[in-house]
Amino acid sequence: MPVYTNLRHLCDERDLWLNSFFGAVLAAITHGFSHRVNLMFIGSSYDIPNLHPCGSHPLLDPEYSSYAVRIRHRDYELSRLEKIKIVSRWDTAFQNFRVCLANVPDHLNCGRCEKCVRTMTELTALGLLHKTRAFKADEVTPADISQFDITIRVRPPFYRPLIPLLRNQGRDDLADTIVRLLNRSES
Repeated sequence: MPVYTNLRHLCDERDLWLNSFFGAVLAAITHGFSHRVNLMFIGSSYDIPNLHPCGSHPLLDPEYSSYAVRIRHRDYELSRLEKIKIVSRWDTAFQNFRVCLANVPDHLNCGRCEKCVRTMTELTALGLLHKTRAFKADEVTPADISQFDITIRVRPPFYRPLIPLLRNQGRDDLADTIVRLLNRSES
């Protein structure tokens, strides 16, 4: 059931959206369909070891429930890489999954924002990027990663596990870039 709304743009301040209210917005949309839907799952942004306050959280999301609609936060026991592996085993989802918030015309994902580049790097680490059409490009370069501060908003836990996987894929260039960027923030 596709839903289109302008709720995201009532406040275009990205940090407010990410830190405070995207879970509430998802729940509100579900409540609008309470005559047809009585259970809604919000997928976890972070796994248990990396949980932190954000706009969706396993302790917060169920509080958006009502008598008519139960809201559940799910899959916080799975890492982002584990979730990507699950999606990759379902071809329809793997060919059409969206991670990007940009909503660019004619593409599922912009392929240029940090979240797109991170996901493409994760897919490269798993040897899967060339197998999906969810991204226009099938290659990630060190320059793609270097343009971002990968140490903000609890991002290091997304990047650290990629280092040995990228090395196993023969992508020392990407692994070295991630190590350099992570070490830069610790200096």
